[in-house]
Amino acid sequence: MITYNNINICIKYNLSVDWWLHTASSNEKSSIEDHDWYVILSYIDNVALARKGFLADSYVEKNEADTMAECESEEVYARLRLVASQFYENSLKERSLLNKWLHKLVDKALAIFGV
Repeated sequence: MITYNNINICIKYNLSVDWWLHTASSNEKSSIEDHDWYVILSYIDNVALARKGFLADSYVEKNEADTMAECESEEVYARLRLVASQFYENSLKERSLLNKWLHKLVDKALAIFGV
């Protein structure tokens, strides 16, 4: 069952199971199960894929219903939706910054090699 605490732990460890596994306290490790991680990360991935138009509407609806059933309450589900949305928006911003940096790097390389 997904709780506020589960979501907060995932956020604290930047949605990284590996980081959580190696650095979390024993209390944090005992408060979230593998299945909880799976549900949270799968939902976040599916939100990104749906926003990009890669998922059928019927799959999105089923995923929403299945994820809601895994949440402790509607409020927890709403929190998970918000986190998924924010994570997607942040990934777009980071990708934009990376693209700008790569373009500058390519421009410098071209200038160095006189192309």
